[in-house]
Amino acid sequence: MEKQIKLVEKAHCTGCRACSNVCSTSSIKFELNGLHYYPTIDEDTCIQCGKCMSVCSPLQWEAKHSSASETNAKYYCAWNIDAHERSAATSGGVGGALAKQGLANGWYVCGSAFDKDWNLAHVISNDKTILEEIRGSKYLQSNTDGVYIQIKELLTKGEKVLFIGTPCQTDALNNCIPVRFRDSLLLCEIICHGVNSPKLWNDYRCHIERQHKSPIAFYNFRSKSHGWGKLRVAYTLENGKKVDVPAYRNIFHYWFGQHFMLRESCFRCQYRTINRYSDIIIGDFWGIETIEPSLDVKAGASVVITNTPTGESFFVECQMARKEIEASSTLKVVKGFVDKTTEEHKTKEIDRMHKFEGDYASHSFDAMYKELYPRITPMQKLLNSVLYHLHLKK
Repeated sequence: MEKQIKLVEKAHCTGCRACSNVCSTSSIKFELNGLHYYPTIDEDTCIQCGKCMSVCSPLQWEAKHSSASETNAKYYCAWNIDAHERSAATSGGVGGALAKQGLANGWYVCGSAFDKDWNLAHVISNDKTILEEIRGSKYLQSNTDGVYIQIKELLTKGEKVLFIGTPCQTDALNNCIPVRFRDSLLLCEIICHGVNSPKLWNDYRCHIERQHKSPIAFYNFRSKSHGWGKLRVAYTLENGKKVDVPAYRNIFHYWFGQHFMLRESCFRCQYRTINRYSDIIIGDFWGIETIEPSLDVKAGASVVITNTPTGESFFVECQMARKEIEASSTLKVVKGFVDKTTEEHKTKEIDRMHKFEGDYASHSFDAMYKELYPRITPMQKLLNSVLYHLHLKK
């Protein structure tokens, strides 16, 4: 009897693309539906094998995760000892240090990088040039089409791989890899605050390039030009013009902060719990100065959580300054790791997101930017400026 294929409903789809990776007939394609990409099945070529359903984390969540045991995680404040790498990175540069260690061990490294057209996708390489490509935060969802299968092929050949991605992406990869290869795969997840729309990013990029009459040459979602403590956005155009502003003055970052362009699944992310499934977890360590005032974190610091013995062993090999921090202290200040929002608040935010998405479908980017969802009112701009200079707003 043929298996009836039914993928997870849109509201719960994380966009991890595990289903399209394992489809042997390439019957699953991700197509734009609103502001995000969702899977569609070509019923003419689908052979009803059910592989897509078996690797879909939202569909398998209860069976897979209900039996998960608590981990003996260790919590650290860490940063790259290479001053240039630390300065160029978003926070402490630990992702770069992990990748560098992987390459030094002869491993392949996989992380997200922009192509020449500013589309974000995961790339795999064992060449040191990948360090520059994957450095820094990118506040949108990356394309992982074909990536998990590429990694599986490398593992089959006896290679080892370090994968860096969002929690849903690391779990998706784990679902696609046979258990016998798991020891050759190191999963590193970032503390994620939700993924933004690739379509809106592209529209925003085109808006900037029209405005300045030049293509973008470099874009930094989290610039440290005024220090780690102040959140800024900076980019350079090919004509030489440079823009460097507080994040609240950047429309893409402002809409991100308002949660207008997140995937719906991000509002009820199932991964935002203490017990995780990756080997290593990394993120911003905002607030570390309040619990460890003796540490010099002006140039940036990261939280690193080693979740498995394999992750701990790999981490201690890396060229990083590190200090172990008490778990309870870490969890008090680290943002976005554990879900603390109420259902009522989530529902309101989802409603606002749906309204924004509906308005976006019938208006141009410029109309949304100038008329319907302007960045801030003059009074809000003044208030934000005051808070920013008082170091109360990032």
